[in-house]
Amino acid sequence: MHTHTWQKAAAIPTTLALAVGGVLLVVPTATAAAPVDASVTEEALVTDQTPAPVVEVPAEAPGEDVPVAEAPVAPEPAGDETAVVEPVADESAAVEPVADEPAAVDPVAVEPVADQPTAVEPVAADEPTAAAAAIPTAPVLTSPASGSVVRSAARGETDFRAPVTFTGTGQPGAVVKVRIDPVRAASSSTRYAVAPVGADGGWTATVELGDIEWITTVRQYARGVDGQPVGDPSPEVRAPFQHVVAYQAAPASVTIVSPTAGGLYEPTSASGATRLGGPVTIVVRGIPGAKVEMSWRDATGSQRGPSGDITVPASGVLTHVATIPTGEWRFSARQYLADDTGRRISSRSVVSGGRDFTVRPATLPVPTVTSVADGGVLVAAGQYPQDAVFGPRPAVTEELVGTGTPGATIEIVATDPAREFPNRLLADVAADGTWRVVPYLEPGEQVLTVRQVQSPTTSPSGFSGVNAGSATITVRLSVVLPGARPEAAPASLDGTSRPGSVVVGPGATPQAPGTVDGSLAYTGAETAEQAGLLGALMVALGLGAVVVSRRRRARRGSGI
Repeated sequence: MHTHTWQKAAAIPTTLALAVGGVLLVVPTATAAAPVDASVTEEALVTDQTPAPVVEVPAEAPGEDVPVAEAPVAPEPAGDETAVVEPVADESAAVEPVADEPAAVDPVAVEPVADQPTAVEPVAADEPTAAAAAIPTAPVLTSPASGSVVRSAARGETDFRAPVTFTGTGQPGAVVKVRIDPVRAASSSTRYAVAPVGADGGWTATVELGDIEWITTVRQYARGVDGQPVGDPSPEVRAPFQHVVAYQAAPASVTIVSPTAGGLYEPTSASGATRLGGPVTIVVRGIPGAKVEMSWRDATGSQRGPSGDITVPASGVLTHVATIPTGEWRFSARQYLADDTGRRISSRSVVSGGRDFTVRPATLPVPTVTSVADGGVLVAAGQYPQDAVFGPRPAVTEELVGTGTPGATIEIVATDPAREFPNRLLADVAADGTWRVVPYLEPGEQVLTVRQVQSPTTSPSGFSGVNAGSATITVRLSVVLPGARPEAAPASLDGTSRPGSVVVGPGATPQAPGTVDGSLAYTGAETAEQAGLLGALMVALGLGAVVVSRRRRARRGSGI
């Protein structure tokens, strides 16, 4: 029963060696302490005979001392048990590190012989650089000179940088390296430039710099194959300078042609106008190439204008069509010089304008006045309503009649040059399209402006929007007292004399234009003439009394 106990003991450590080392090891039987069973081969001691992970252990070289690991001594068995002796570890186990010997040989097997020329190539390429000798003389910096002030025109609204040109001389064929440092490091960053020296010895470089103090440092180098500096630098030259970036002087003011002061602009629906506003043509004269800023403000100070500044064309006349909201506005404009990129390079000119104008889009048809034509005559046959200031006075009480859009309101403004304030009248257009109003016009020359407006529908929020309106028509009239006629018919819209119908009062028959009962127009001279006749009569009576008195005295003195 205990005959093969040593075989079991030998198999256990062998199996453990395979599991731990991953290498097939064979335990030689000659090292066992007990008699060896010849029937048991080395292969029989192997538990895993898979050939893939097997690594052959090379034979020991003659004379090579290989340390042998001593196996622990097993304890003496008790009784009749056969002593179990642990086999001496296989010498191959002590040489286990030899399995890594191929790694030590790897550098020889993969020796990068082919890469050796590549590693040497950069050294060969850099040999000219290392051999480039420094140019013994420093370059010359001509401009900007040391301590100078360089003035440049500002460009744009916030960009106070401008290009500065550096010039000088050096060794022909060399390369000059320019370094520009700010005097105060926090002001800006260092700038660099490289300039080749020409055959004539001149060089130039341009760098964009800010509006601060700078220090220029220049050196010259040998020129490499790529045109860049190579080798050691020459002695350097340093020069401080001040860079001042400022706008040019402001140009002259612009000339505003349109809108005109007090102008009324009534764009029509055909031109794209709505009740909210419409196109208005703005005309400004300025400097060709300059840019014009324009704006218009309302009574609340709200400012509007084009989305950007507009360039004056070569003709010097800028025409711009702007959509301006309905209302009263004040127009202003100014200009400034600009470079080719459109950036500002000068101060702005003095503001021109301050012109008030009105925009009233004409989106309704023009109303008509049918009771009297332009250039007609009206008779002040009635009286102005009694008031505490002026008392009763003659006025036209016959109705003005015309046509308009049903539901619209007729606005009439009567202006008399002899009176300070105009007379404003309103009339509603009936469903049949007619309107009528008593004008109460007083004697004199009257100019009527007539238009119609229409209020928009009020929104649920209560905002009523902007009234729609029509274009304005003008009617010029003469108002006379009964029995008078105008000296001359008033001028019509085209400036010519165009008498209209003559109204002489209730039930009267219109007469020939310019006459009423064959009498002259009322001018106030009639009263003066009557007063003159009365005065002459009184003088004549006085003279007659004097003559009679003298005759009586003469008779008494002669005794007659």
